[in-house]
Amino acid sequence: MGETPAVMPGTGPLAPDFNGIDPALMKGFIADLERAGKAIAEYGEAIRRELAAVDLSAPGIASIREIGGWAEEQLPRLRQRMETIEVMPAVLLGSKLEPYSEGALPAPAEAQRQGAELGKRAAAVDPEAFSLTGPYPTERLAALVNELKAHQSDPNFTAAFFAALGPAGTRKFGEKLRRLEKADDALGVAGTALGAAVRGGPKVPGFAQVMGAVKKAGAKDIEGFAELLNSGDYPDVWLAEIVAPMLAADSHVSGETLGKLLNALGNNPVAARLAISSVTDISPVPASAKTPFGMLPSSPQVWKARPDLAAFLKTLNERVHWQPEAAKGFGRMLAAASGAYDEAQGKHSQEAAFFAYTVMTSVDDLKLGDATRPHLSEIAGSYAAEITLGANIGDADMTKDSALRLTPGLFEPTTVPGLRGAFRLSPEDTFRFLTTFAGTAEARAPFEAGMGELTQRLLPEASRLAKRTEDVTALDNLFTALGNVRGFELAAAVRVLKPSDEEAESAKDAEDLLVGALMGVAGLIPPFSIYAKTWTGICAGKAAYDTYGPQSEEKVEKLRELDGAETLGRQYAVAQLLMKQGFAPGTPPSGMAIADSNGNLRPFSEIAKQGDVGMKALEQWFIDNGMGGKDKLSIGELSIALAGRFDGRKDPSFQRAGLYEKGLTTD
Repeated sequence: MGETPAVMPGTGPLAPDFNGIDPALMKGFIADLERAGKAIAEYGEAIRRELAAVDLSAPGIASIREIGGWAEEQLPRLRQRMETIEVMPAVLLGSKLEPYSEGALPAPAEAQRQGAELGKRAAAVDPEAFSLTGPYPTERLAALVNELKAHQSDPNFTAAFFAALGPAGTRKFGEKLRRLEKADDALGVAGTALGAAVRGGPKVPGFAQVMGAVKKAGAKDIEGFAELLNSGDYPDVWLAEIVAPMLAADSHVSGETLGKLLNALGNNPVAARLAISSVTDISPVPASAKTPFGMLPSSPQVWKARPDLAAFLKTLNERVHWQPEAAKGFGRMLAAASGAYDEAQGKHSQEAAFFAYTVMTSVDDLKLGDATRPHLSEIAGSYAAEITLGANIGDADMTKDSALRLTPGLFEPTTVPGLRGAFRLSPEDTFRFLTTFAGTAEARAPFEAGMGELTQRLLPEASRLAKRTEDVTALDNLFTALGNVRGFELAAAVRVLKPSDEEAESAKDAEDLLVGALMGVAGLIPPFSIYAKTWTGICAGKAAYDTYGPQSEEKVEKLRELDGAETLGRQYAVAQLLMKQGFAPGTPPSGMAIADSNGNLRPFSEIAKQGDVGMKALEQWFIDNGMGGKDKLSIGELSIALAGRFDGRKDPSFQRAGLYEKGLTTD
C-alpha cells in the first residue's frame, strides 16, 4: 500500500471551490506596487519641472499622477489581505497557498459604516468620567481599540473612524489612549490605523478635514497628533511636509513631542531626507523622494552645501540632547536618513551615503544625548566597510583626509575582495566617530553586529580566492583590516571611559576591560544575532558569547585564569568561520573533552570547563589538522595564522588611535 498523501484529492487547494493566496508572492507584489507608485510620482514630477523650466504646460501630467495615486490607494487594501492570511493557521502541509475569501473583507461602503460607528463610540468615551460599576471608561476604550485593531489596515474603515472622531477628536485621541494600562500598544494600533487611512482613504467623507488639520497644526496642536504619527506607515511627502516646519530653528516644538515627530521620520527614511532637505533649503531644485538633496555631483566632488547640513544637525541636537525621548528620536532620524534601516550594507544610495558621510564627519563635535548614541552605532554598523577602510592604518591612503568619493575607486585595486566604501574616512575621523558610541556595551552592540555582518559578507569570496589560488593573502588582508578596527574600537572606548593608565596600557588591557564590562550587563544584552556572535567571538577570544547568563562574571574570571585561553579561543572562533566556508578538518574531534555525543566540536566554553585537559585536547586537535605544518590551507594552520593576524594588528592600531588628542565633547 502507498503512503497517504499529505493533501487528499479534491480537498484543500485541489478542491474546485478553493481560493488562496501565496503569502510570499503577495509580499513581493505589494513591494513592487509600492515602488511603482513612488517611481511614477517621482518621474511625473521630474517631467513637470522640466516642462515648467521652458514655460511649457503639462496637461498630460495629471493622468500620470492619477496612475501613481491609484497605485498608492491599492496598497492598504492589499496589506489588509496580507494581514488576513498571515493570522490564519497553515492548514495544508507542503502548500504555499493560504485559504482566503474576498468575502472576509467588508465592502468599502460597509467598512465605512462600521468604522464611523466605532469612531462615534470612541468619541463618546470620557476616560476621566467617574463610574461606580464596570465596565469602566478605560476598559471600554481598551475594548474599542481591540475592535479597531482588527481593521487597522482597512483604509475605508480607518478613514471613516477618524472622520467620525473629527479633527479635534483625532487630536485628543492619543491623550485618551495614554490613560490605558497598555498605552503604547494602543497608540501603535491607532498610529497604524491613521497611516492606512492617510494612504488609502482621503476620499472617505469627512477624512480630508482630519488630514488638513494635521497638516496645518502648529506647535500647540501638533502635540496631540504626534502621539499618533509616532507609529504607522505614512506617505513620504505628506509626513515630510508636516514634520519639516517643526525641525526649523525657530520652532517652539520641543521635548517629547519633538521626539515623537523625529521618531516618525525614523520610521520613514525617505520622509526623513525630504524633511531635512526642506527645512535646510539646501536643494537647488524642489526636492523629491528620489532626489531629496537635489542632483548630487558625482564622486569625487564634495557637495558645497554639506556644511549647511552639518550646521542644521548641530542646531537640532542642541534642542534635543537634554530630553531622552527627543534624543532617541534624533538618533533614529539620523540612522534612517543614512540608510541604516532600509538599505543593505555595502549597497547604499548616493543620497543616504551623502547624509551618512555628513553625520560621521561632524557629530563628534556635538554634545550628544546618551539616547542618541546607539543609533549612531547603527549607522557605523551599516557603514562597516567605510569604518574598516578608515581604520586600516597600513593602507596607502591613510594620510588622506576624508572625502565623499568611492574608496577604492572602480579602477583601483582592492586588498580585500568586495571591500569598497561609498566614501573615504580618514583614520582620525574614523576614531572620532567611534567615540560617539563606544562608551557602553549597549551602544556598541549595533556596530559590532555590523562588523560581524561585514566579516561574513567578505569571507566567502576571500575564501574562494584562497582555495582557488592556494594563496591566503586575501584572507590575511581581511583579518588584518578587522584587527585594525578592533584596535580603534578599543581605543575609542578607553578614550571615553577614561580608566586608569594601568588598566589600559595596551589593547589587551582594554580588551579585558571591555569584556568584563560586557559580562556585567550580559544578562540584559546577549548578542543573539549570528553577526554579533561572529564579532564577539573573534574579538573576545574567549567565545564570550557562550558565557552569557547567571554568574557570567565568575565564568569570565575562570576563563582568564586559563593560560592561553584568549589566543586559543580566538583561534577556535576563526576555525568555526573557516569550516563554514568549506575548510574541512581532516581529523574529526575525539574524546569527551572536545567532542560531543554526535562527534562535533563542543562550544569553547564547554571545552574551557575541562581546564588544562580541555585546552590541551583542543590544541592537539588543531595540531592533528595541520597547525605547525606546511599546508597553509589546513584548518589548523590557517586558523592560527588568521587569529594571529587579527590579534597582531589590535595593539598597533590601538596605540595609533591613542595619538589623536584633539578634544572631544566627552573629555
